[in-house]
Amino acid sequence: MASIDTLLDHVMPRTPRLTVDLARLEIRQAAIRFCRESRCDRRTLASFNTVPADPLYVLTAPADTAISEVIGVALDEEKIDPLRPDEIPANAETETGTPSHYGYRPKTGELQLIVAPSVVQAVSVIVAVEPSASTTVLNDWIAQRYGRDIAYGALAELLEMPKKPWSDPQLSVLYRGKFNTAIADARDEADKGMTGAATRTRPVFGLR
Repeated sequence: MASIDTLLDHVMPRTPRLTVDLARLEIRQAAIRFCRESRCDRRTLASFNTVPADPLYVLTAPADTAISEVIGVALDEEKIDPLRPDEIPANAETETGTPSHYGYRPKTGELQLIVAPSVVQAVSVIVAVEPSASTTVLNDWIAQRYGRDIAYGALAELLEMPKKPWSDPQLSVLYRGKFNTAIADARDEADKGMTGAATRTRPVFGLR
């Protein structure tokens, strides 16, 4: 893992009298937004087995990350499709059978299989993750490949602050444009599988 401090050199020279603590905060926030919107940091979680009649399974994010989105789910190596919250039937938690869809509840971190499984099946999950709100580190390859782009996002926020020694609204617009373009490019690469295979990790799974 790479320290957030490795990106300070991209931020501090452009922001006179900025404190290191504020720089770290804005770098972290920019990294969170970058990873969340680009979905570039994808992890293949360790597989687990269903429990008959239980549709809900808590997914625990890898260390120093939070789950942004569930990208894909497979049961016994057969992919199933996602549903939006408003598409999930009211009886999805009580009906049993062979799950054909899934949903994800970000507030509770629960993966919902739709419908509840009637037999034991192996579940594989791919997620997109973002840095946690308290982390001081970034994935090495994120820092190496996108570090400068993340710094652009931090600078966009900092330079937009009014009445600061480093305030520069016009330059903020420039950096924000670079940041947003980088997010879009990273998302395109991730969706096309150009950023490499998803990293395998071993989080803790638990029942509701």
